[in-house]
Amino acid sequence: DLRSSLNKYQRLLERRPGLNRWDLEKFQRRGLKDPLKEIVADLQNHPELIPYKGIQGGRMGFYFADMIWVLNKKWVLAYFEDGHIGGWMLLEFKVSQGGKISWRVLESYLD
Repeated sequence: DLRSSLNKYQRLLERRPGLNRWDLEKFQRRGLKDPLKEIVADLQNHPELIPYKGIQGGRMGFYFADMIWVLNKKWVLAYFEDGHIGGWMLLEFKVSQGGKISWRVLESYLD
């Protein structure tokens, strides 16, 4: 019935990847005003994490904020490209006091 379907959908939404309220609050206490946006923007400022060289004069980067997903309080999935070729990367991040974000590449590949 409709109520059962709505309850099932609500449970799925609650389990979707992302930052929960407690993670957001923890990152705010560590100095991030808007944790989700700041994590994405910080990654975009670190193209040196991409372990592939651009081709035909392109420069690898995380150019599209909507192609960077904060999966949880520890991992990010991000698309990168140089305008000619692209790929995907799974990264681990940590937010330390003062809002400093550090990154570690877990896996990457070119499409």
